[in-house]
Amino acid sequence: MLRLNVDELQELQAICEQHDQIDLKLNWDMLLNPEEDNSLHLVEYREGRLIAFLGKYVIGGSMEICGMVHPDFRRQGIFTRLLKNGITREEATKYSSILLNTLAASASGQAFLKTVSCSYSFTEYQMQYVATENKLSSVRPGISLRTATQEDAVLLSQLDEDGFQCNYEQTLQDFERLSPKDMAENELIIADGQIVGKIRVSRLEERSWVYGFVIHSRYRGEGIGRAVLEQVIAREYAAGHSIWLDVAIENPAAMKLYETAGFQLRSAQDYLTYVFA
Repeated sequence: MLRLNVDELQELQAICEQHDQIDLKLNWDMLLNPEEDNSLHLVEYREGRLIAFLGKYVIGGSMEICGMVHPDFRRQGIFTRLLKNGITREEATKYSSILLNTLAASASGQAFLKTVSCSYSFTEYQMQYVATENKLSSVRPGISLRTATQEDAVLLSQLDEDGFQCNYEQTLQDFERLSPKDMAENELIIADGQIVGKIRVSRLEERSWVYGFVIHSRYRGEGIGRAVLEQVIAREYAAGHSIWLDVAIENPAAMKLYETAGFQLRSAQDYLTYVFA
């Protein structure tokens, strides 16, 4: 298994971000997870120095790919070579899709995608909570959260299938391989004694990231989502964390809720489906 050198990876990220004036999304919660298979990721060194990284993340049956190349070594075909070496035809058949992603504001990332056989899939927007913009009101009572355990894997998968149209079997495998610590990032939403949804809060340094927030279709429109979001915001804000989340613009109801809660757009991540040549 590839042993990632975290210090080298962070140094390369800092160099690329400073040069391009962007914030790269490298899924650090997964990179630092000892349960993840880091042998999937690819790196390149020159004279003992890390100059390129290609991350391969298996999420819900799809493979997501992102990465970076040191500014001094771009336009040499390094990332193209890593991509071709990293995705074989046999491997491609294992996943429902292979998604390449890059920041919409990354000139180098967008230029690279024009050289690859791929088609636009969707855009994910990163939003940050701003306390002065919070306009949530009339919060519904009777809502609580319970930390998820390994025994909740089936239920969590069912909720993802209902809310995000994920493949149930593949999602279940993802939950079953989580460590107890990572499983505990997931919380079940309880309304009047019934489990009605889920939310995940991943804490990394001073940031709390909200993922996988879904209310089952049978219980939507009852103010449950607003109540849960208010609870999570209050808890994480009190802990001194900045609060972030990802949302697809194609989900207008979620976008409206987040904007009402005080979240503002900060960046956009484009996802494109890779067509194996």
